[in-house]
Amino acid sequence: MGHIVIYKGQSQYDVLRVFVDQLGEAFKSLGKEVYIVDLLASSAGQQLQEAFSQPCEFVFAFNAIGLDLKISGKSLYDSLGIPFIAALVDDPVYHLQRLEYPAENLLIGCVDRSHINFVNSYYGNQRTCFFLPHGGCKARDVIDSRSVQQDGIRGIDILFGGSYQDPDNIRNIWVSLNTTIARLLDEIVDYILGKDYINLAMAAENVLASRGIYLNNELSNKLILLLPFVDKFVRAYRRRQCLHVLADSGLRVHVYGANWEKARIKAKNNFLIHQPVGFLEMLGLMEQAKMVLNIDQNFANGGHERVFSAMINGAATLSNTNSFYSEEFTDGEDIILYSWSKLHELPTKIYGLLENPDKIELLRLAGKRKAEERHTWVVRAKRILDVIETYKSLKNLRVS
Repeated sequence: MGHIVIYKGQSQYDVLRVFVDQLGEAFKSLGKEVYIVDLLASSAGQQLQEAFSQPCEFVFAFNAIGLDLKISGKSLYDSLGIPFIAALVDDPVYHLQRLEYPAENLLIGCVDRSHINFVNSYYGNQRTCFFLPHGGCKARDVIDSRSVQQDGIRGIDILFGGSYQDPDNIRNIWVSLNTTIARLLDEIVDYILGKDYINLAMAAENVLASRGIYLNNELSNKLILLLPFVDKFVRAYRRRQCLHVLADSGLRVHVYGANWEKARIKAKNNFLIHQPVGFLEMLGLMEQAKMVLNIDQNFANGGHERVFSAMINGAATLSNTNSFYSEEFTDGEDIILYSWSKLHELPTKIYGLLENPDKIELLRLAGKRKAEERHTWVVRAKRILDVIETYKSLKNLRVS
């Protein structure tokens, strides 16, 4: 059968490197042999030689790193007949150039179901896709079967991890292009901000349709190249807006991330800014938090690790709503969902929980059970193995 090769590359706060480690352990727990190649290591070339010197079942990489490796000018994976799984952890618009690489044995894991429709449309159904949300990660002490933080002794009321970007600085990028393009992107931003959730590409398409404009492939692809700026603006704007509302309400919020002193959030001693920490340290902080705040990356129908990791590490989870969360969880029982159109209601919900510790306890225990049943990396590993089995069975099928 062969082993599974997983590539490890660079990522902010080491998030994806931790993903690789915990997914690798998940595959091992299912009886699989795993070979992790660190593409950042000085010995990466030697590691690759060793990885492919013996039979390989498939290669897995977040955000398609390593997809462009070749043998004699041809895709390494096509030459060896090995499937390559590119698991995207955010919107495909950030990875279009990398996914353009010609590889027949490519499968794309999408973190949001609506991204599958976009990939199919963009590549004309020439890519095999499947739905693969993030998996929840365990803090190191949980992995080692030790407990640093006793349940019930959680000193952080609300925890948020993430850096600050000034949305106005992001908008200035497209304002500098030309007036017509700036006006179009502003309309797309306004359209997205008027919804609780919507797919990025679909929002752009709807705005154009409202103008009676339907672009050909060439022009549509040019517009798509600008959408990451829209996505970053909306994410930064909502992140600042949400934390401003919480801080302004007097809630005690611990924020770990860069540049928040530039956010101009006026609060006294309740908005506590800390320096950025690595992902493993953030997981440890989740063990110390009563509640963890999630502000999604504009997912319309997908799931972010922050939700699942918070639950697995025993914190109650606050998250903006979308189709996937509404399907997977029950608001008020195992998660607290808020909507952008009713963001002003979130502080009241949180105060209600803080005044009722028993409710927080029930909420976090129910969330922990649900995440451990449905949203661990072991669950995701089983999903990947099922997809690979289906792919190979159809690939090898001979129809007369």
